[in-house]
Amino acid sequence: MALYFGGDTRFTHLASGQEAVQAVWPQIAPFALHDAATYSRWNAAARQENETGACEPAESGEDLAAGDRYRVVTPEQYVDELRTQPVAIGQAHPMTGGIPPELAWPSLRLIEHEVLPGLR
Repeated sequence: MALYFGGDTRFTHLASGQEAVQAVWPQIAPFALHDAATYSRWNAAARQENETGACEPAESGEDLAAGDRYRVVTPEQYVDELRTQPVAIGQAHPMTGGIPPELAWPSLRLIEHEVLPGLR
């Protein structure tokens, strides 16, 4: 068990363009559901409540998509979001919930080729 010290622990996956965002979410959703269910079980077993609601159970991918803990965004959206922070800190959890590498790599490449240069 680890202590939660706060901060942004959301899962963010990148896709190039809004059509790609819509197309990628159904591929990500089963893994996000697995991740959310696992953390929810651990949270319940430890009888701890995370004040951010990070470990609340979800019934479907649509439930997760309606929140902001698991999300797919464009590189431009992510750059804009990071620029609003006093210090741009983004976390990559590319294989959350068992996401296969072939699905994770395109997101990581967008971070490398579009997000990092966009923050300079």
